[in-house]
Amino acid sequence: MLDDIARLLEIQRRDAEILSFREEEEKLIADLSRREGILDRTKRELEGRREERRKMAMSRDEGQLDLDSKLESVKKLELQLFQLKTNKEYQALQREIGVLKEACTDIEDRILNFMEDIERVNSEIKERDKSVAEMEAGIAKAAENLDRDKGRVTAEIHRLDGEKRIIGSSVDQLLMARYEKILSHYGSRAIVLVVDDVCQGCYTNLPRHTVDEIRVSEKPILCENCARILYLDDHEGRDSES
Repeated sequence: MLDDIARLLEIQRRDAEILSFREEEEKLIADLSRREGILDRTKRELEGRREERRKMAMSRDEGQLDLDSKLESVKKLELQLFQLKTNKEYQALQREIGVLKEACTDIEDRILNFMEDIERVNSEIKERDKSVAEMEAGIAKAAENLDRDKGRVTAEIHRLDGEKRIIGSSVDQLLMARYEKILSHYGSRAIVLVVDDVCQGCYTNLPRHTVDEIRVSEKPILCENCARILYLDDHEGRDSES
């Protein structure tokens, strides 16, 4: 049993390495996904700003057409001033011209505001275009790194799985099956050290008779609380968690 425990500790060390490699890969995938999400949001925001600019330009152009029409009307009315015969008609036409000129001034102010807003949005779009380009370059680099690291991680996991199979072939198969079941439940650390009568998996105080059983039993002793396989410090120096 002691030999089997020692082999399981060797297997567990490799499982811990495999888990570390997989977590590393998951972090890279998560980082790439996060970057892509930010890029997608930035592109949508950029498209929104472009649409806003388009509407501003339309409003500016419509204002310009309205201004041109009113200015033409002012010119025509001013020509009519010389054809009027009475002072009353002259003053009425002057008032009409004045209203049109005030309207032209308001339109000119709006056009100027639209032009300033368009210039501001153009500046924002230019900056966001630059950000998008930088993000796309970063994502391309991250994807390249992920592809490279995937190959490395796959090779390392393949190597560790091979070592596990070789070591596991010398372990009692029922014990190996139990180890795998516990490992699949917890994700790591199926076999744990007992220190000062405390299970290092769940930190439960163990009955003294359980600790004594670990020393003499030919079968695996499990923690009554977390069901992990227990071992004493005979193998402590071999376990990376100790």
